[in-house]
Amino acid sequence: MNDSDRSNARTAIIEAAGELFAEHGMDGVTVRDIVRKAGANLGSLSYHFTNKEELYRAALLTAMGREPVNDWGHLVDAAPTREESPQGLATAIDACLRRLLADMLQDRRQPWRSKLLLRELAQPSSIWDEYMQKIIIPDLQRLVRLHQKAMPGSSEVEAKIWALTLHAHAVFYMSSDKSVRRALGIDPASDAFLGRILDHVSRIMLRSIDLPIPPKMADQGGDHA
Repeated sequence: MNDSDRSNARTAIIEAAGELFAEHGMDGVTVRDIVRKAGANLGSLSYHFTNKEELYRAALLTAMGREPVNDWGHLVDAAPTREESPQGLATAIDACLRRLLADMLQDRRQPWRSKLLLRELAQPSSIWDEYMQKIIIPDLQRLVRLHQKAMPGSSEVEAKIWALTLHAHAVFYMSSDKSVRRALGIDPASDAFLGRILDHVSRIMLRSIDLPIPPKMADQGGDHA
C-alpha cells in the first residue's frame, strides 16, 4: 500500500467512525462497527489509530474542520483600535468575524460533522474538554480582544457575551438546515446563503459595539439577510 492509499484508508475510517459517533456517541460504537462501515479491517484501523479514543479525537477534529492553531488570529492582532480609525477597526473586525464564522460553517454539506459537534455540546466528553482548551477558548479570547479594541471600558463578561454571539449563530445554522430550508425555501448549504449569513451576523455584532458598517457591506444592502 502506497502513501496515497494509506491516506485514503485513514480518511475512510475517520468518515465512517464520525458518522457512527455522531449517531450513537463514542460509547455506543465498537471498533468492529467502524471497520465494517468503512469496509476496512482491524489491521488497517490499528495501523492508523492505537485505540477508539484516538479515532474519536481524529473524528472530532475533522468535524471542527481546522487544526488547533489557526491563522485567523493574525487578523485579530493586526486590527487597529477605535482611536486609530473606527472605520478601519470595523473593516478589520468584519474580516475576522467572517473568517471565523465561515470556518465554523464550512462543513454543513456533511451532516455527521455538525451532528457530532452538537452532540459534544450537549454531552461533553473528556476529549471535548481538550479541544475547548486548544481551539474554542483561544477563539473566544481573540474575539474578546476585538471587543476590547472597540469598547475599551467594557467588562470581560460583556466582551465574552458579545463573542459568544458568533458561536450561537454557528450552532443554530449547523443544527437547523431542514428548518431553514422549509422556512425560507432556499438551500441553506449554498455559498450564496452562507454569504448572507456572514453579512447579517457581522452587521449585528458591529452595530452592538457602535462601529460603522464597512462601505462594501452598506452598498450590498445586507440588512435583509
